[in-house]
Amino acid sequence: MQVTVTVTVTDHGQWRPQPAPDPRRGRGLPLIHLLADHAEITPTDHGTTITMTW
Repeated sequence: MQVTVTVTVTDHGQWRPQPAPDPRRGRGLPLIHLLADHAEITPTDHGTTITMTW
């Protein structure tokens, strides 16, 4: 039996460019792509949804 786990996270923020590189930030998306079997990021005018599957 194979089990699949799907996690979906939605926020209501908007994407914006980072003003300057900051070594204390920016680890979340690379970790998601490294750890999940599949990750989909869907930005919209009303927020962002990230769906991760293992």
